[in-house]
Amino acid sequence: MSSSHVIVANDLRTGRVVYLGRKGKWLQHLSGAEVFSDNETLETALDAAITSERNNYVIAPEAVAIDPALREPAHYREQIRSNGPTCVPPLPALQRSA
Repeated sequence: MSSSHVIVANDLRTGRVVYLGRKGKWLQHLSGAEVFSDNETLETALDAAITSERNNYVIAPEAVAIDPALREPAHYREQIRSNGPTCVPPLPALQRSA
């Protein structure tokens, strides 16, 4: 893998975009997401995210490429998702692990 990735999903309860952080915690902000730069650790983290999906915490976990220097998604669609909706008030922080 030549690029860096983060794991993104949607919180099953709120629908908000969440990012997999260190120690399996789901975070609301990309800035706290764990960055994976090799296939082996990315696959291990995806397995943990899928377990989190099976436990009904998140839905549709997937790896997305990011620009590690800018700390933002490489694809325009993910850039929009990372900024969150503009029509709803902020939600309280999540307190869950993968």
